[in-house]
Amino acid sequence: MLRSSALGRPVPVLTAVALPRARVTEGAVVFAVALAGYLVAASVLVFVAETMTGDAWSRVGNALYVIGSRDPHLAAIGFVWPPLPSILVMPLLLVRDAWPALVSEGFAANLVSAVAMAGAVYQLRGTLMDWAVPGPSRIGLTALFALHPLIIETAANGETEAVFVLLLIMATRSFAAWLRFADASALVFAGVLIALIYLTRYEGLAVAAGAVLLTAGVTYQRTPGDRRARVVGASADALIVGTPFIAAFAAWAVVSWIIVGNPFETFASIYGSSSQLQLGAEITRERSGQGSAGAVSHAARQVLGLAPALIVLVPIGIAVSLARRDRRSLAVLGLLGATVCFSLWTFFTGRSFGWLRFYVIAIPMAILLSGLIIASVARMRQRFLASVLRIAMVAIVAVGLPAAAVTVTDPLLAPEEANRVASIVTGTPIESTPGTARYRTGGEIARYLDALALPDGSVLVDTWLGFPTVLRSSRPLQFVITSDRDFSAAVTDPSTFGVTYLLVPEPAYLGSVDALNRTYPELYSRGAGIGTLQREFRASTSWRLYKVAGGTGQ
Repeated sequence: MLRSSALGRPVPVLTAVALPRARVTEGAVVFAVALAGYLVAASVLVFVAETMTGDAWSRVGNALYVIGSRDPHLAAIGFVWPPLPSILVMPLLLVRDAWPALVSEGFAANLVSAVAMAGAVYQLRGTLMDWAVPGPSRIGLTALFALHPLIIETAANGETEAVFVLLLIMATRSFAAWLRFADASALVFAGVLIALIYLTRYEGLAVAAGAVLLTAGVTYQRTPGDRRARVVGASADALIVGTPFIAAFAAWAVVSWIIVGNPFETFASIYGSSSQLQLGAEITRERSGQGSAGAVSHAARQVLGLAPALIVLVPIGIAVSLARRDRRSLAVLGLLGATVCFSLWTFFTGRSFGWLRFYVIAIPMAILLSGLIIASVARMRQRFLASVLRIAMVAIVAVGLPAAAVTVTDPLLAPEEANRVASIVTGTPIESTPGTARYRTGGEIARYLDALALPDGSVLVDTWLGFPTVLRSSRPLQFVITSDRDFSAAVTDPSTFGVTYLLVPEPAYLGSVDALNRTYPELYSRGAGIGTLQREFRASTSWRLYKVAGGTGQ
């Protein structure tokens, strides 16, 4: 509407203000719904079922030791395991005073895993959209991924696999974009994501190897010119995708070497995976047949139990890609497939326990292969046949969900996950689980020590197994812990360093690794001449509290 001003010039008059409407996108809805469901599952697992995951909770500890221990310093994050999961937890711990459960129940890790897995659902849907998978099929495949029992459990448990899945799907999405469009920026982004994957889990080694080899091969094949030009192009692109990983690998190794004296602590440390594998070798052999022909059957039942459709989808996906000359399947097979193969190799060679969660990548691998096949058949001229084939591909994935539910609740195939899934479903603690026992015993010991109102640095404990006590305590500064720079000296001479109490686990299985047990072999049984027994706390791992001879504590 126009009106004349006093100067005779027409001026516009706004009669109605048109505010932009907030647009709710499909991706936003998918992310929000997934996040809400995963947060509910995580809350039930932790606050109702009182079931904590040791690995996740210990990484919360690593984050806390950096910012809130008696001796806070960056190196307290530890070098046995990659640092990114603890780094992601750290910002949440800044509000731990307002919400103590972030530490005392380790819920900060569960929040990270829930958000990461919701992000993985979002990214998987985005990948399918990039590949022009029709809407109904895209939503169906996304839902099948989000509702997979192991995906839900992984989102809820606080462990590192959720972040790993998110980063790997993102890397696959970027790498597939490069394979199709030869966009260098997509290759750079894939390389950065692969570096982050390595800083999350050491399976990043396999992902990096697969990406570098595929990049070199594809670039060599599609670069015009003579052999020299192809080699130069292949080498350049391989460096683009591999350099971020090389930088991350070298930086983490060098920092570890400088601070703790070894570049690869997961192999060298008494607390590392190699040490744990030696301690648990007999148990692993009995459960899985590791080291025998039975291991192949066990691993096959795990992988195909999670994603039985892979038997059909892998050959069909390869055939369709060859027929359509579509290289995107290389991203799925080369990155996700390399990860699954790496996990199988480490299990067969005795380098891993072969937990079911190590094969979680088989799930997005099946979904994405199905998506690629659907995208290809959707372009067929026979519309009816194309629709039938799309429905068939989704159905092939869907019929695997019952098998997956059986697999994740089988104590033989899923010794870690079965109890946690039962806890989520029933909302009750599974009394026989180590996680429940650690939670309750740690709380009992923490309450006892807190009541003594001890000064800082009064209780010496190795957080290898003792982290639940430290994390459940309202007075964490009373502990001298493994990451403290004076820990080794305090173990050698407790009284000189003002230590009043020694908290030591029973020296059986993992307890034999405890620093106090290694230094004083008779401490748990009789005090080793340096302490008198004050109290015993009995659980799956029993603990004894000794008062240091000559100590001044209560």
